[in-house]
Amino acid sequence: MRQKILLWLSGTALLLCAACAAPSQTTGPTPTRSPESTAVVTVPPGEESVTTQPSGDLGAAQPGIDPGTTQNPAEGPGTTQPIRTTAEPPITAKTAKPLPATTPTTAMEHPQTTPSALPAVRGFNPYLLEAYPKDCLARAGAWGGWPGVVDALSARQLVLTPQTLGVTAEQLMLLAETFRTHHVLGAMIKNVEPQGQNVKVDYRFDEAEHQRLTAEFTLKVNALLAQIAPPGANALDCVFGSYHAVLGRGRYDDDHLYTTTFDLLMFDKSICYGYAGAFAFLLEQCGLSPIRVYGHTASRNEEHGWVMLDLDGQMYHFDIMFQQGSLDLRYFAMDDTRRQRADTKPAVTYGGLPPWPAEKAPKASGSAFETLRDRVLTWHPDPANHVVTFVSKKDGKTYRFDTATGDIGT
Repeated sequence: MRQKILLWLSGTALLLCAACAAPSQTTGPTPTRSPESTAVVTVPPGEESVTTQPSGDLGAAQPGIDPGTTQNPAEGPGTTQPIRTTAEPPITAKTAKPLPATTPTTAMEHPQTTPSALPAVRGFNPYLLEAYPKDCLARAGAWGGWPGVVDALSARQLVLTPQTLGVTAEQLMLLAETFRTHHVLGAMIKNVEPQGQNVKVDYRFDEAEHQRLTAEFTLKVNALLAQIAPPGANALDCVFGSYHAVLGRGRYDDDHLYTTTFDLLMFDKSICYGYAGAFAFLLEQCGLSPIRVYGHTASRNEEHGWVMLDLDGQMYHFDIMFQQGSLDLRYFAMDDTRRQRADTKPAVTYGGLPPWPAEKAPKASGSAFETLRDRVLTWHPDPANHVVTFVSKKDGKTYRFDTATGDIGT
């Protein structure tokens, strides 16, 4: 399996490298930082924190799958069978004429998020795209065609034409493949292939079912965002809210029939890539810039996915799949040391291809949540009031963590 995924990674890197010889993780302006935004936990008198180690049982890896799998055992019109595509895998295409794959020579840049800087969230924004593929489209001169492709594929258009979208045939193929492999609704597309200068699209469902699923998905996401990011919510409200929303959702699919972000949000089943993708998806919808990480477990050497996020200049790991079955925060906002204790090897790729050498990968050294994480037994976010209510491991009492100030009180 290890050789298989490495071969798959090297093969699928070619198209993106044609557009991204020197990829960057930053896209667009960095949110403004404010001095008062740093969330440093303040412990009330008489209630010290208790340090706990991650549980070996909860750290046990779930069975992995080959991220290249895109088969559906039950395809056909009018069906709601699981969609077997990978949650935001690297882009692949058979028709492009890419440049040779290259390895980045500079340290990765990553976006920063400030807890007090969160734009108003008005509902599902289908035009958002994670930083790496967005940068690739921009480098290929194709980013201007992205909104038109999103509209066309969301509406189940069967044939895309470059003249209609104002792009070249090669750019159109790149746009269609990017949607299929990196957009949350791309799970409803079976395949895209060139048809002369045009692109032919093969969908998994008939038109009525496609439109029904799209509408239902939009309603579900809008309902989640209304809870996670109500008016006035800050970035930490969104992080806690998104983590909690995905944490309590569905179950791990041992059969690997449900594997994507779409599967988890629609059918409440997925694998690690789907859980990590759903968490990252909600963060992006809130205006934050997470990094999807693809790596391996240490104990079984199986593929695994999680998320990294910069909060106020400090990078953290979030492993929502390992967190399943636990109501505490042991895999929330971890630094590199705790991440390693949580049964993972260095990642294969951070946010896209080509793979980043370990010395170039982003370093997670944030420690603002150490005290909070080690004290929480159970918890519940209240984004509207900028509060996370939790029960303490030490005394069983209920406390309130203020997401705006970092204070803990009763």
